[in-house]
Amino acid sequence: MNRDYLMNTAMNSSFGSLPSRLNQKARHCFYAACIAASIALPSTASAMTASERQNLVKLFECQSGVNYELLDTTMEKHGISNSAEPYRLKNPLTVFGLPIQTIKIFRESGEDSYRAFTQGVTQSQMILAARLKKGKWDFERSTKVGVITVEDYDGLSFKCVVATASEY
Repeated sequence: MNRDYLMNTAMNSSFGSLPSRLNQKARHCFYAACIAASIALPSTASAMTASERQNLVKLFECQSGVNYELLDTTMEKHGISNSAEPYRLKNPLTVFGLPIQTIKIFRESGEDSYRAFTQGVTQSQMILAARLKKGKWDFERSTKVGVITVEDYDGLSFKCVVATASEY
């Protein structure tokens, strides 16, 4: 059903023989419920477990010890695409002490790229939070597993780039 149909039904139905005052009140409640239903986002995925969340934080902070089997399971379980499509988290993660609501994961042979998007945070705050230093072109920091940077493409994000095992 579309929203216009639901709203027209709500405003034009008689609701049987209810007194007019109650009838009017019922229509307004039904109308409000129709609007709420039409704008609510579907939520089919269950909430992430603590271990899934900790694993993602390690991933986006470019830390060692990421469980890639758990990552694959998490991506499949929650419908996270492997092709850099944005995924909005049900509950925000905290990466470098900053809230993250949207993530992108891109895994291919040779190099993996993980992005964690912030909102309401400046690039300077992100650079300080991740302890990045001025590199040749960008602010960055090398870790045991990859390089962490701040990227301003499609929104401000932390970006962790990891060379995959096939290159070693």
